[in-house]
Amino acid sequence: MSLDRFLAQSHFSEHHRLAVSAPAEAVYAAARGLTLSELPAPIFWLLAVRSLPAWLLGKGRMLEGERNRPFLDYMVAGNFVILEENPGCEIVFGMAGEFWRLVPAVRKLEDAKAFLEFNAPGSVKVAANLLVQKQGNQSLLSTETRIWAVDQKSRRRFGLYWLAIRLGSGLIRRMWLHAIKKKAEKGSEANLPETAL
Repeated sequence: MSLDRFLAQSHFSEHHRLAVSAPAEAVYAAARGLTLSELPAPIFWLLAVRSLPAWLLGKGRMLEGERNRPFLDYMVAGNFVILEENPGCEIVFGMAGEFWRLVPAVRKLEDAKAFLEFNAPGSVKVAANLLVQKQGNQSLLSTETRIWAVDQKSRRRFGLYWLAIRLGSGLIRRMWLHAIKKKAEKGSEANLPETAL
């Protein structure tokens, strides 16, 4: 798993998975192509709550006109950087900063090397993946997020922040996986040969 190469250990983590009745290639394609418009509305409500301070300060990000943009592309256009991609299997993305601030102080990282070398005091590094594995006639779709605090101060601060956001964060990830599952299974059904009458 490529995620191990970027954060083999973590101070905080979250892992979600589910079975999908579709081939792994179809699941990965669905994950890569899933647009903002295909995500459940509660995801936007949860993201809006977290972004409210930034909006009030005029630093929020508009979603209008981006509904047909792939969600992963939207993430990368924001603050995430793709650390590694094994097409058809796994994509790993990461970011770093001080997320517990009213308006998060995010450090824009250029590439995987910058992520691995990042070690600024008072910050945390976040690495997450989306992984698709063959499992018999089905696929196993999962996402794992790992957070590493650079020092004790950032670990304490992120720990308090984690208590506040963990339930919502987990809900967003579960809804994301279910949206991918729905898209992949719908696509697989559409590709089934018609049965003879």
